[in-house]
Amino acid sequence: MITQVAMALFGSIGFAIFLKMKGKQILLAGIGGAATWLVYLLCQEQIEGYFIPYFIASLFVAVYAEIMARVNRAPATIFLTAAAVPLIPGGSLYYTMAGLVNRDQEQFAQNGENALTMALAIALGFVFIALMTKYYRNNFPKKIINCTNASFFGRESMKNTADNIYETNKITACGQIKSPLQFSHKTYGEAFYTFELGIERRSGYVDEINVMISERLIYETPLQVGDFVEITGQIRTYNETVEGRNKLNVVVFAREIIINEDMVYYENYVYLEGFLCKPPIKRTSPLGRDICDLMIAVNRMYNKSDYIPCIAWGRNANYAETLGVGTKIFIEGRIQSREYKKKFEDGTSEVRKAFEVSILKLEEDADEQWDEEEPFE
Repeated sequence: MITQVAMALFGSIGFAIFLKMKGKQILLAGIGGAATWLVYLLCQEQIEGYFIPYFIASLFVAVYAEIMARVNRAPATIFLTAAAVPLIPGGSLYYTMAGLVNRDQEQFAQNGENALTMALAIALGFVFIALMTKYYRNNFPKKIINCTNASFFGRESMKNTADNIYETNKITACGQIKSPLQFSHKTYGEAFYTFELGIERRSGYVDEINVMISERLIYETPLQVGDFVEITGQIRTYNETVEGRNKLNVVVFAREIIINEDMVYYENYVYLEGFLCKPPIKRTSPLGRDICDLMIAVNRMYNKSDYIPCIAWGRNANYAETLGVGTKIFIEGRIQSREYKKKFEDGTSEVRKAFEVSILKLEEDADEQWDEEEPFE
């Protein structure tokens, strides 16, 4: 029994690697496969035949996959596919075909019946758990969590890892896909797509953020309008010429994406470490609140920088006004969208949408300044 369970473990791990699962998901899939086969062996000792032991084992692996999906915020299918490998009636299928080729009717009939019985039991187990899961989702309200203003990382812990270039520009965004994927461009043979992600604030207002994603991340996980996803990545900016004028586009560049199948929650957290590249502009909002516009240059690989518009409020606005160009600052906040009316010289106007980082926490690094001889764009 121990040998069989060990082989089931390694078989599921190998299949998980083949399915391009990552990190601890590979081990969890292997443990699921070993546990599933152990359940089958224990049932087989007590119950004659194949149907009931296979049915119980398939129920177990389906429940295990659903649990792992929620713990790891990943699709249940990947855990189910890898962990169910030991249940595949490969031996019966082989001897069925061998009997057919050798014209051994007894061998063909017996093994064919066993293979069909096993396959039917597995299918019924999967369908039963799938129906129960669907019933639960339809009859119990989804848990909605809104943590769009939460600070998940202390500034000190983030600063200690700031030597990694990816840690100077980090965003975690959870929300609902609002638009179909649209082709954006292709770089070195790799295609990129964009879509709108809706992130609801505690006030009920929904920020509609542009997300850019590589085809590699969606090859095995197709995205659909209405899906709730968790995205980890960076804020990227690039200039685009529109009607003879330069337009700064702000997007969330996705490095990882997970589809949340059952839990609906909103998260919007941004951490930036960069340099003030333009003089702060302080103004007063229509409601009389002090606000300050900042432009932050955040370095990234290949000697490039992202120029990210930020906005500070209240005391942060008063503090930001005193900062000079070249000051290194640390920012925690959230990315937001807002509509504004652009007025032209001919008297016409147009409603446009702006994207910026709303600052919740702002600190200055007095020990480091930008080289004043280095130009800002």
